Amino acid sequence: MLHIMVSRLLYAANTLTIVAAQLPLTRLTRGRNRMSVLRAAGLIWVVCWLVCLAAGGWLTGNVAALAIGLASVGYAIGECFYSAIMVPTAVALAPDHLRGRYLGAMGLSWQAGFLIGPSLGGIVLGAFPLGLPMACSVICLLAAAGTMVVDRELGSDQRRIPAPIALAVGSRS
Repeated sequence: MLHIMVSRLLYAANTLTIVAAQLPLTRLTRGRNRMSVLRAAGLIWVVCWLVCLAAGGWLTGNVAALAIGLASVGYAIGECFYSAIMVPTAVALAPDHLRGRYLGAMGLSWQAGFLIGPSLGGIVLGAFPLGLPMACSVICLLAAAGTMVVDRELGSDQRRIPAPIALAVGSRS
């Protein structure tokens, strides 16, 4: 029963962090290099998965639960950076006539993770419990490295997240 309450608290910490941090972090990304922000998200996730690995391998009890809670909050921050980048990047890269398909493919890939991830994660956890955070940290590290390749391929007009245009409200000529 206690483990159910702890898992709900971890989920709540992740969700509340997203709710609180999404808008400020989205504003923070304006005018920045898209792939640098996405790389930061990937590296944040690497650290979070390594914290989970440490919690599962070397920590116990409340200390392990606290470490996983902190990793959950950190992971949410990475999610905020990711979501601030992915949709605008897909829109910027898609030709006008294929924009809906690009966004649809992105949405399907995101949902596929929710469908496939728990099953694969359960198999890995059953066979080798510490294998899941190890594998996830390596995958996130490879994805972060991949952003460097993509960054070189982007045109200069696509590298940065557009900053909003400042409108002079109430100014008189």
